[in-house]
Amino acid sequence: VVFKALILNPPWLQCFLSPLRFESDANFPGCSPSERMAVAKHWYSTAPRQPQYQNIWLRATHLPERSLWMELQAIAYPWLVLPPQSASGVFDHDRQEWHIVSSWWTPFMVAGWVVVGERPDQNGWMIAGEFQCWFFLKWLYKWLIVRILETYADQMATSISTYDDTLAE
Repeated sequence: VVFKALILNPPWLQCFLSPLRFESDANFPGCSPSERMAVAKHWYSTAPRQPQYQNIWLRATHLPERSLWMELQAIAYPWLVLPPQSASGVFDHDRQEWHIVSSWWTPFMVAGWVVVGERPDQNGWMIAGEFQCWFFLKWLYKWLIVRILETYADQMATSISTYDDTLAE
């Protein structure tokens, strides 16, 4: 935490930090918003993963009683796995979205916010956010975000298609 706060997001040097916004579609099974939300609520819970999702390395868990969001991310599993991280996280029942906020002092690699939920047009799942990072390391943060989200999306799509093939047989 000390390294993260002092090196990655020092509050006294905010003028040297640059915002990095991102938005990504996420593959969740389901034909309607309510079906996707049911899968997401199970996915982000502490319940064991269903067999078809065992090969997905990213693990995100929401603990509503503690307003806590925890993640374990892998860029190139098993060679490059980031340490577990946590941030404040609440579920907005009206908007059917998770809102995650990481302040400069939290044990998360970046400071910023993320919203996870149904797209505004109700046509799929979306992950959107904004982080603060050193302007000269922005390229590294972009690379990390793309690798993590790309790996997650590929693994989820493979798991869904494998599961669909199993049901078809």
